[in-house]
Amino acid sequence: MIKYYIYKLTQTISSLSLALLLPNTKWKNWIISYIPKKFAFKNHVILGFWDTKLMHFGDHLFHLGLIRSLQESGVRVSVAGNIPLKPLFEKMKIDFINPKNLTDISGALIISKDDMFFSHLRLNKSNSFLGVNYRFTKSKSRIGEILFKEMKISLESFGKIIEMKKEFWSTENLIPESTKTFDLSENTILYNDFVASGAFTAYQRLSIILNLGRRLSSDGFNIVYVGNPNEKQQRSAPQFISRDLRGETLVSELFSLTQDPNVKAIVTYDTLWAHVGNIVGKKIYVVNKQKNNHDAIWDRFVPMSDYISGEIETY
Repeated sequence: MIKYYIYKLTQTISSLSLALLLPNTKWKNWIISYIPKKFAFKNHVILGFWDTKLMHFGDHLFHLGLIRSLQESGVRVSVAGNIPLKPLFEKMKIDFINPKNLTDISGALIISKDDMFFSHLRLNKSNSFLGVNYRFTKSKSRIGEILFKEMKISLESFGKIIEMKKEFWSTENLIPESTKTFDLSENTILYNDFVASGAFTAYQRLSIILNLGRRLSSDGFNIVYVGNPNEKQQRSAPQFISRDLRGETLVSELFSLTQDPNVKAIVTYDTLWAHVGNIVGKKIYVVNKQKNNHDAIWDRFVPMSDYISGEIETY
């Protein structure tokens, strides 16, 4: 975990330093915009997901409405990176690009996070770049609207006009097919208490999420532990868990799992599981990874867009 924070800090400092020093680059309100000299937009937007240490799986979902708005306007959308949520984006008819091949592409706007600007320049300097810091950018909007607004500004400078609509956030017909049958019991609640970032502060609040699981179990719900194999190795299942599915489901199967009619709710931190549950319309019990900074989470990330509604209980 220490290595992760050192890496993140290094990438952030490098990216911000270059944003302040390089010509044709702006850094304002924790947003980096870079337009190379003689840049000509070729109706192509690339989502920069190549570094999953900085761009987490939940971050990928923030772009769902943005993708639909681009496709509606006839803009080609690609993803740079090989990610576990690939089946979802393939359902949206998005092509995938090996980041090493970005040198062969020009005239594209690459949308990513601000701390990935340094790696962007190492991969390809001939494409425009828009990097947003989700947490610190000074906006009262939700992250889905922030990303769309900043992208809209960039595209309008290239002469391209796009719009956002409520239906762009719908996941109808986008659920990747799963070959598995989960055979979940009635009144199932999915439970996940693992975080990749903010692990130290989240661990301090572990008792809150554990108590939630115990209470819901005593209320008669079947609590199913979900997560990846690494999580299963790091922590044994609490006594209130009725079934442990950690390591038995792929990230790409989250949507089909959460949409199971027997799943009534999801208990989790403000992570990928919360975003998936919210998008598919399940009730979510969300524990903030940090004791403070609640407003940034509830006003910006959960839900990720004003167009997404759902029952949310926060702690």
